[in-house]
Amino acid sequence: MDNVFSNMTQAIMKVLNDNFKDEEEMQPKSLLYRIYGLRQKLNYVPMNYKARYNRMKIEMEKSELDKTLLHHQIGNM
Repeated sequence: MDNVFSNMTQAIMKVLNDNFKDEEEMQPKSLLYRIYGLRQKLNYVPMNYKARYNRMKIEMEKSELDKTLLHHQIGNM
């Protein structure tokens, strides 16, 4: 799980670095749009990891179900 948070932190830092290089030179309206875009990207990161987690959880549950069914079929032979 630490690796997930490390990757998430790196992704957030990359977004911050990419979006706030020249903020002193930006017009207020441009800065506002950049902040809005940044917030959208930052909202995406946790959702992306949660979706990956849920996919892995479903695959693990399917695998356990398949194992259970296989053992049950072998037992009925």
